[in-house]
Amino acid sequence: NKGLPLPSLSLSSSIEVCPQGWQKPGGSFGFRLLPRSALLYFVGFFANNLSVMRIVFLGLCWGAYLAGPAGFGQTNGSVSLPAQTVTPAFINRLAEEMRTNNAGLGAAQARTNAAHWNVAAVRHWEDPMFSFGGVVAGNRGPMLDQEGALIYGIDQKLPLFGKPEWSRRVAQAGSEKSRADYEYQFQLMRRDLAIALFRTALADRIVDIGQEDLAWLDTQTAAAEQRYRTSDGSLVDVLRMQTEKAKRADQRRTDVADRDREQVNLNRRLNRQLNTPWPALALPALASPVVFSQRLVDLSVRYEPKLKVLQQEIRQAQALA
Repeated sequence: NKGLPLPSLSLSSSIEVCPQGWQKPGGSFGFRLLPRSALLYFVGFFANNLSVMRIVFLGLCWGAYLAGPAGFGQTNGSVSLPAQTVTPAFINRLAEEMRTNNAGLGAAQARTNAAHWNVAAVRHWEDPMFSFGGVVAGNRGPMLDQEGALIYGIDQKLPLFGKPEWSRRVAQAGSEKSRADYEYQFQLMRRDLAIALFRTALADRIVDIGQEDLAWLDTQTAAAEQRYRTSDGSLVDVLRMQTEKAKRADQRRTDVADRDREQVNLNRRLNRQLNTPWPALALPALASPVVFSQRLVDLSVRYEPKLKVLQQEIRQAQALA
């Protein structure tokens, strides 16, 4: 077998995917066996040269160490995604999902559709009624040869006194009232959804701050223990830092549980599975202060959904009067 080519171990930046499946940007290492029976030669060669096999094994371990932590089992799917900022566009997208998935909004939409079709069901003219019949008389009955034995006719009710138009106005007012109720309920749920999103983003931020505090306490605890070993610190300092670290760890577990509860609340509002995962949410930048002005009052009066509901109730009452 001396004529067989030796297997080569290459460290190449052009190979991106290694045999284990992990990736390393900028370069990775892997086996490149030269033709055919090189595998048989590889096994026989290292079986007879244990020292060479040890050297190659150590080289593989060193190469895996240089590949970094991304080389050990970490795939692209485990890379953490950037936090999603709670923006108006993000809230609107989830609100539209809530519009289609929420059971309460679905029931309100069904009532609105029923009121709309009720307007279309109001007739301009009543349907004509055609009647046909016969008369049978006994010995003491009427004289059919003079009065006739058949009865037939057409009955048509006339739209007098504006009654069909009045019924149409009442149905139209009811339809507009149902539409205003639906929009009011949707705006309330959208407001509650936005509040839930901001609470979840705040809970995520609290968890991140707790993790930073815990890392800082780890460093301080290790430093206090090192000073105690070198007789530069006291046992009281070590115990105090360990106590603070334990308290912070317990508080972080509470914060994580609060964050999970807020995520379950979001899934419930969107009618998702309760255990559906959420990306990390980030609070938006601090908004500028809202200054009171007449334009602000005009906008609130024009677009307040509760006022629209009250106005439709007034119109409906006027139509019924």
